[in-house]
Amino acid sequence: MTNQLAVVTGGSRGLGFETAKALRALNFDLVLIGKDVARLQSAQSELEKISSPDSTLTSYICD
Repeated sequence: MTNQLAVVTGGSRGLGFETAKALRALNFDLVLIGKDVARLQSAQSELEKISSPDSTLTSYICD
């Protein structure tokens, strides 16, 4: 089965981060978008802990 892809804006904190966690638990491939480099790196590290090896996680800094 092919993974589904989700783009999560504001994925480094709050509702965006919680949404990303829920989607990650469902084995979605994720693209996180955030403004703060440190927060985005932290969120990505946390999400990698709960992800499966079959899914991907990418993050982008946007303003």
